[in-house]
Amino acid sequence: SVTHAPNKKDISRLIDQNVDKLVKYFNDHQDMLAPLISKNGDPNFSYQLIDLTTNTVKKLIIYYFHLYHQEYILKKDTLKLAIVAKRYALSFLGPLFMWVEYSDEFTLKETKKIMKLMVLNSPYDISTHGF
Repeated sequence: SVTHAPNKKDISRLIDQNVDKLVKYFNDHQDMLAPLISKNGDPNFSYQLIDLTTNTVKKLIIYYFHLYHQEYILKKDTLKLAIVAKRYALSFLGPLFMWVEYSDEFTLKETKKIMKLMVLNSPYDISTHGF
């Protein structure tokens, strides 16, 4: 098991500090991204963005585990690492994809709040304990 892990408060703070650039990029390029991400858009674009983000998250997870000399945990189950990295990526990108498509229905501030909710909680927690 992991001997050191950040708590939800630490992760929440890191999200607040680091998602601004991602959100700003989506906001600044909404006109270009909307047709690519839409249901009639280029599915390959979304998959490439998800893959890029997943690989970035995977590298961050590996770096974090290396920092605390716990890499051996990741080597036990590489599939689980891939699944967790993709879930994190989708937790960040999913709300942004929805915002691009439905930007008239919710704000970027609400989008960031949803991103944080998705990262810090399981779908079960979110659906059973309210939005």
